[in-house]
Amino acid sequence: MAIMHLYLLLLNQIPATEALDRYVAFRKSGAYVSADFNMKIGGYSLKGTTGLEKTRRMIVRYSANGLNYVLSMTPERYIELDHLGKVYDEGEGSPEIGFRKSNLFSGLKTYPSWLFDSDFRKAAPDGAMFQVIGKETLDGSVCDLVRSNFDVHQSKGFVEAAIDGKGRIHRANIVVANPMGRYAYEWFVPRMSVSATAPADAFRAEIPDGYVPYKLPWKDGPVQAGSKFPLNGWVGAHGKPSNLVGKIASGGAILVFLGEDEDLNRRVSPALAELRKVATVLTVSTSPKTNEMADLYDPNGKLLQQVAVPGTPLFVHLDKGGVVRHLWMGYDPEKEAAFLSEVRNAIGSKE
Repeated sequence: MAIMHLYLLLLNQIPATEALDRYVAFRKSGAYVSADFNMKIGGYSLKGTTGLEKTRRMIVRYSANGLNYVLSMTPERYIELDHLGKVYDEGEGSPEIGFRKSNLFSGLKTYPSWLFDSDFRKAAPDGAMFQVIGKETLDGSVCDLVRSNFDVHQSKGFVEAAIDGKGRIHRANIVVANPMGRYAYEWFVPRMSVSATAPADAFRAEIPDGYVPYKLPWKDGPVQAGSKFPLNGWVGAHGKPSNLVGKIASGGAILVFLGEDEDLNRRVSPALAELRKVATVLTVSTSPKTNEMADLYDPNGKLLQQVAVPGTPLFVHLDKGGVVRHLWMGYDPEKEAAFLSEVRNAIGSKE
């Protein structure tokens, strides 16, 4: 959430200085921006890179204590997993669970679309302004040091940034705390770099490196274990209403959410064939381009908003009452046997 606030404040607030005006002009040019950053959450220290590029996707890279993954985000507010090494750790107090408690992922999912507006000032919160508090020389550039206090999304804190004459951010620090004061984040961005284009491999949608049970502890984000899944309103073949209630009544089902990446969907197909031997498996389209190829699709998009699919492929195991029992995010063909074994054990199959 903190890095989201950083972009909200640095990209979307009402500029009060010429430096910020130059930064807005720079962003309008469509160049790629990336930032290396350090972060502290309690006793954990993490390093990462985040960027915003001209195709209007945001990307966030993290690595620390075994955590190594990339998230990117489109204007439609869907998260795409480009690479996934390890997404969660069941250990008490792990940094991954800390991220979940900080609503980092749900912040990505629910972030307003005006993050991608060409003029970031249009949707700035009322009264949000930066003040110039000094000058700073970084990497040979004289920068305006600006600061703003904020109270947005139930979080309070401040952000400071050093912006050079070309509108580039050289350093930024952000401190965020929720109303209870339980979480505070300190961010330091030691380096910002820009280029005309994004790195060649920055935004490719790839199958995650390994399957990972996608356990989601927040309550306002995607569907999670224990959630009641929306059963009515789905459409099946030829646009006819689907009787999902009837399909799961005998023993539940595994719903597999697929995107429009045809190559990715083909690579998942062998696993689906194996799973159909032990359970009812239904594919669900998350894109109008694949509606006709899936067993189920959402005719108006409202059901997908409820499910809030964080990326594809997503495997959702429902019991016969329509309650989510297990979730798996991602698929690696080289680890198919282990994946199938885990799913069979989870759903109680003896095969």
